[in-house]
Amino acid sequence: MKKFLSLLLISLTVFLVSCQKGEVPGNNQKYIGTWRNIKASSANTDSYVLTIHDNGKAEYEENSTNGASYKTVSVTGYIYFDVYNFKIGSKLINKKFKTNVSPTRVIITVQPYTFYYIATFNGVDYKKDM
Repeated sequence: MKKFLSLLLISLTVFLVSCQKGEVPGNNQKYIGTWRNIKASSANTDSYVLTIHDNGKAEYEENSTNGASYKTVSVTGYIYFDVYNFKIGSKLINKKFKTNVSPTRVIITVQPYTFYYIATFNGVDYKKDM
């Protein structure tokens, strides 16, 4: 009975930790928005869309071709940051995104002030319009 209670307590702890909500820290607010891949050429039909909401939820959709095969990946869940890197999903099952720098602001005009952000996640260049 004692082993059963210990196992039950460990299982409950793991469940509660994996259900912890993600959040977008104040210093990472520039990640919020819809990011789309920057297409390298007109022959490239691959599309990558990453949407990060201010409530900590995120969606990622990837549609890519490799020869005759077509691949679709879709992930939704909370976002978890680790400096510049982040992951979407739960703490145990997720999609990881790696980058070396935070998104960069590119200024289009000063008057009126218009800009967009660019970033590279997992080797794919993204752009977020404002």
